[in-house]
Amino acid sequence: MLGRRAVWPVLLAVTLGIPSLGMGLVYDDWIQKALVLRAMTHAGPWDMFTFATGDAEALRPYLLRGPFPWYTLPELKIHFFRPLSSALINLDVRLFGETSWLMHLHSLLWRALNVLVAFWVFRRVAPPVASLAALLYAVDDAFVLPVSWLANRNSLLAVTFAAAALGVHLKRMERPGLGLAVLEGLLCGLALASGESAVGAFAYVVSYQLLGRTAPWTQRLAALAPTALVLAVFVGIYKVFGYGAAGSGTYVDPVGEPLAYLGELPARLSAMVGTTTVGLTADLWLTLPELIPVLVGSGAVALIVWPLAARFAWPRLSEEDRAWLRWVAPATILALLPALATFPNTRLMLASALGLALVVAQLAKAAWERRESPWGRRLVLAWLLLAFLLQPLTGWFSQAGILTKVGERTAAAVRGPQLSGRVVVLSTSDFGPAVYGTAIRALEGLPAPTTWHVLSMVAAPHALRRTAEDRFELEPQGGRWLETVFELNFRKGSGFREGQRFELDGLVVTVLRVADGKPTAIDVQLLKPLSDYTFVAWDGKTLAPRPLPAVGDQLTIAASSPITRQLITGE
Repeated sequence: MLGRRAVWPVLLAVTLGIPSLGMGLVYDDWIQKALVLRAMTHAGPWDMFTFATGDAEALRPYLLRGPFPWYTLPELKIHFFRPLSSALINLDVRLFGETSWLMHLHSLLWRALNVLVAFWVFRRVAPPVASLAALLYAVDDAFVLPVSWLANRNSLLAVTFAAAALGVHLKRMERPGLGLAVLEGLLCGLALASGESAVGAFAYVVSYQLLGRTAPWTQRLAALAPTALVLAVFVGIYKVFGYGAAGSGTYVDPVGEPLAYLGELPARLSAMVGTTTVGLTADLWLTLPELIPVLVGSGAVALIVWPLAARFAWPRLSEEDRAWLRWVAPATILALLPALATFPNTRLMLASALGLALVVAQLAKAAWERRESPWGRRLVLAWLLLAFLLQPLTGWFSQAGILTKVGERTAAAVRGPQLSGRVVVLSTSDFGPAVYGTAIRALEGLPAPTTWHVLSMVAAPHALRRTAEDRFELEPQGGRWLETVFELNFRKGSGFREGQRFELDGLVVTVLRVADGKPTAIDVQLLKPLSDYTFVAWDGKTLAPRPLPAVGDQLTIAASSPITRQLITGE
């Protein structure tokens, strides 16, 4: 039994998550709710993490009429196997309808279970620091988005079931039995049916068998059978039914595109480990991309700080503590590697959070007890307090509120009556209104646009030159297409050529100029009467009307910051 000590970390985690109850929907939540209600039909309601299947013909209607932008790779694949998470989203929408706070309460209950399971595992691995580790785990801001964002609940479920499988595995090594082996396999299956985050969490089981036991190798390998069998079935399902990612510059398939994955890995890993070490948030990779060099560079700090901390603490550790650290510490890094198939973000630390909480708790205990080195002790404790308590608490107090405002402002930006007919988004630095506008309008019962074409998401001012009654040129000033994370969602960044044509419903886009294989100017031909079109651009608050200038004249569209950046920087 866990006893009363389990109450405090669970209560802390739930308390920190309470602001999420008022958050509403944001980003993929709109699309997934629209799928359940059949307001959108590009994927089945039980397969709601399908954004593109790799089938060019299936994607064609969403390229011709939108909202996918003109430069989307027709064979793009972003298709994830998450049937259990899809089923729970269906359940939410059908039971709770418009009462979104109940959907968020559902997520909060999963978070409570998640902390309870983690505490149970910590008690099995390192009883002396289990309570402190559980409190650190409850505070960890890697869980802000999985708790607050309904579409990201899948990773919370996956890590919860995977942690439970780890606990059962450790128990099975003490008391072998078929029943525990079956239970471990079942939990592994539930974890993988929830989300791919489970793959990283299985690193703890592998690391324990490789580095944490002294039994004969045959026994250690045999002990991995339940996890290995379920993983093999999972990989088979992925391959047979065409799940995975391909053609995107943001998501990379580590198995299908190993060289591309390894090319991205050093910078992404450095940013994730470094920001965790120095108390920054990896979310800045997306919201303030000019800081990416700083985030990557923080990895160099981690290479200095962690070895020094280990050298400081190691002499104070018992052999029992050293034994579990030898397998938990490597697993903490290994658990992060599968998540780095996409760009750095704090929420990718979910699987690593299990091991990190134990490592930090043990380091804090060793520093507290090492009184013969007062300055070193104070320095280590101050660092741990800042990076693993104060910074995460700041994340909980800020991120959920930011996401709530993003959802509200995005929805408000696409409610305007002008967004009818053939909508052409000339430029926008905020992907939210551009990509999710049609889903929001469908959910709110607003008139559906005939087409919804996004011409540019380049974060720069744009020059629009009207060259004929039915044509204009669009050119970012000091920028080019396919440079930002959300543009790269739709296609890897190069390979365009001058004169390349993209025929859409009501438009023809022709690439006029390129630099390093990326478009720097396009020509747009209108195939319908001008009165059929509504031209808009992001002005920082809404998709505002931007009528075309007279033939021969030029219009400058100023750059306006995305909602998230405005909230963070006050721009």
